[in-house]
Amino acid sequence: MGPEKEIVELWLNRKGFFTIKDINAGSRVIDLLAIKQDSPPKIAHFEVACYVSGSISANKSELLKKFESSSATKTIRKTIKEHTGSEREYEKFLVTNVPDLKLEGINVIGFDKVLFEFVNEIDRQYYSNSVTRTLQLVKFILLSNPSYAAKLMG
Repeated sequence: MGPEKEIVELWLNRKGFFTIKDINAGSRVIDLLAIKQDSPPKIAHFEVACYVSGSISANKSELLKKFESSSATKTIRKTIKEHTGSEREYEKFLVTNVPDLKLEGINVIGFDKVLFEFVNEIDRQYYSNSVTRTLQLVKFILLSNPSYAAKLMG
């Protein structure tokens, strides 16, 4: 799992979700299934698509296949039943940094929002998770120095 997926998973965990990652669905891998034991349980299928090299135009049909392929849908329904004891409906979410992306039936969340919320909640305790620890160092060492922060913004 790449760091962007791990950040999304950690963000979901902080929001009270149990997560199942990298679920094999035949020729596809489902990024995350998130379950929150509310009454009724909240269940969501998350896919993560982030790009660092600028605004790459996302192939909408490929992104939709992540959610709508029969193998993915069948595997998600089976996994939900295994973990909750019954068949339940679920929501679909794409976490991405592609601006203004709209996909029918899929909630799109900006990765920048997830990243900000996660980093904003990091405090000064020691974190053994390498991704969390790295973001903690960036937050409290690098970004706390105004001249470095300004150079990064420039």
